[in-house]
Amino acid sequence: MLAGSLSALWSCSKACQAGYANPNCSIEIRAPYENLYYTVTESEDQDSAYTYSATIISSPAGPFALQLTNVANGVFFVNNVNGLVSITGDSLTIARQNPDTNANYIQGLGTLYNNVLTLNFTISHPDSLPFIHTQTDTFQSIWIHP
Repeated sequence: MLAGSLSALWSCSKACQAGYANPNCSIEIRAPYENLYYTVTESEDQDSAYTYSATIISSPAGPFALQLTNVANGVFFVNNVNGLVSITGDSLTIARQNPDTNANYIQGLGTLYNNVLTLNFTISHPDSLPFIHTQTDTFQSIWIHP
């Protein structure tokens, strides 16, 4: 009888508020990925890969929101890049944004699985002074939490 009661408790059909999961609806969708250090292996425009460290932190924007630090090894952005986790918790979207309010923009998509973020994104930036045209670089990165 006790086993049946516990099973019923964990398999309840309670609908969770958007952005929350688990039987008690107390864990945010972003929780498995936030506040962790990652080793990032990344390549730009299909050049040789390089490695650096980064973190993913929570954002005050809600249970779907995350912030990525040190994106592209900090070359283009001083501030964090904002991302949104999907309702199922298995993808990340970086909407087009300008984190430093300068001429550099980023956008991208990624998948989340077992503490690994596979992220593809582009950064558009002025090619050279005096900003004659814009260059877009394509990045592929794998963020792994040890």
